[in-house]
Amino acid sequence: MRRMRLVLDLRLGTVHRDDVADEDERRLRPQDLAARVRRPSGLLGELRGRPYEAVAIVCDDIPVNGVQAGAMLMVAFARAPRFEVIKPGRTERYGRLGFLIRALGRAFVTFPLELARTGAALARVARIASRDATLAPAPAELRSALYLYRPLSTMGSSTGGAAVHTAGVIEGLAQHGLGVDLLGPQMPAGVECCELTPVPVRRRYHLVQWLTASEYSHELVHAASKRDVSFAYERSVAGSYAGVAVAKTLGIPLVLEFNGSDVWIAEHWGGRRLACSKLAAALERRNLRSASLVVVLSEALKEDVIARGVSPERVLVNPVGVDVAQLAPLRAREPAAWRRELGLEEAPTVAFIGTFGPWHGVGMLAEMIERTAAAHPDARWLLIGGGPLHSEVVREVERHGDDRRVTVTGVVPRDQAVRLLAAADVCVSPHIANPDGTRFFGSPTKLFEYMALGKAIVASDLEQIGEVIDHGRNGLLHRPDDAEAAAEAVSLLLADAPLRARLGDAALEDALDRFSWRAHVRRTLDALVRIRGRSG
Repeated sequence: MRRMRLVLDLRLGTVHRDDVADEDERRLRPQDLAARVRRPSGLLGELRGRPYEAVAIVCDDIPVNGVQAGAMLMVAFARAPRFEVIKPGRTERYGRLGFLIRALGRAFVTFPLELARTGAALARVARIASRDATLAPAPAELRSALYLYRPLSTMGSSTGGAAVHTAGVIEGLAQHGLGVDLLGPQMPAGVECCELTPVPVRRRYHLVQWLTASEYSHELVHAASKRDVSFAYERSVAGSYAGVAVAKTLGIPLVLEFNGSDVWIAEHWGGRRLACSKLAAALERRNLRSASLVVVLSEALKEDVIARGVSPERVLVNPVGVDVAQLAPLRAREPAAWRRELGLEEAPTVAFIGTFGPWHGVGMLAEMIERTAAAHPDARWLLIGGGPLHSEVVREVERHGDDRRVTVTGVVPRDQAVRLLAAADVCVSPHIANPDGTRFFGSPTKLFEYMALGKAIVASDLEQIGEVIDHGRNGLLHRPDDAEAAAEAVSLLLADAPLRARLGDAALEDALDRFSWRAHVRRTLDALVRIRGRSG
């Protein structure tokens, strides 16, 4: 049996990726071990079922909490002769007994402390969530913005469309001549227009994970004190109260970007309920009711926030944007030229990009590929990205016998991802309806990037997607969750180059006129000024 390393990753922001595997490592997070505690035999098999060459615990500079200490104690029982604690700048090495003694001592001290801190933090959030705040109106002149940045996924990494959205808004603010004061733990990917004032994360929570954002709110409020800015901007994240608190402290309005309830998303798309979800939902409602302007992606989200008590005049529907100019070099060359440069097979090519969540309709891809192959055996597919359903999609493609037609890239850097999209003749966005019957509220980033690349698009006729794509003018629509209809649309486009060109040109024109980040931010600023006029 090949010897492997067991790696326990305790770093903040570590995101599970099932599309990348290291054959010499078994990598776990504290939550992975916590899930296995419910099945002791499974946990025992994980730790004792095979010998490991070594156990490595990877840490960052944030103090280890009680749950992480418990995870370290669990892996102390793994069958391994060596244990390593890898910290920034140094590595500590132990034998089995030495590490076990160290782990026992740490768990004995930190777990009771974790319980006490969690209880105190929940009580603090309950007090905050119990009362709305009244914020100042916008000033007569908007000169500068304070952007409060937190990576998403309960203070984890900000990836995919969320990262693009964050960078687009910040760059859009700067394009309108506003000074942007950026506070956060790290510089958002793709932002070049301003400097960051670093605000480090000093504590994390695992028993109630969203409390990490609550604790970080206190750090942001402290860092923002005495700043001279016109308004604050925050993207809603479960547990955060920073935006309202900063705006109240500085006497300025708050623009709250709300792209969906994290409480709802965790339960319906993440397969779990947030711990203390009622309190998290109460804080979410309080933030929405207190914000000066709530910016949502779609009419479905506007309906949702109005139902939570937000007055309609304080809600702006503002779809996702795209950096059209940045993608110009990719539009300048034909797909075949990009295929040659990237070493892809020269063949009609269809692309999908996404984080492989259930809402993306990725469960349809294998059938779409198979049905398209019946009409176009030479067609090839690019599946770009990774996420919860990635392995399942790959297995289905293999089961259908179409893996030779498909290039699966996994998660790749953004510049590589858009080059791969440039190599496609057709791009697909097969989103599906929400499983609980509620309205689909998304505004898919991929859709607008396809448009800015001038691609022929096949997409689900679902809420905003069906409003942005005008069937037969700038793309083709199909019934949601209908793989046969989607494949027919793809086949039609692969067979008709003039139609692809006409639809792609119209999509690009719409992206230029309506969906640039500059236009997106302009709508936000205009709405903030209008609210000031009404309040005056």
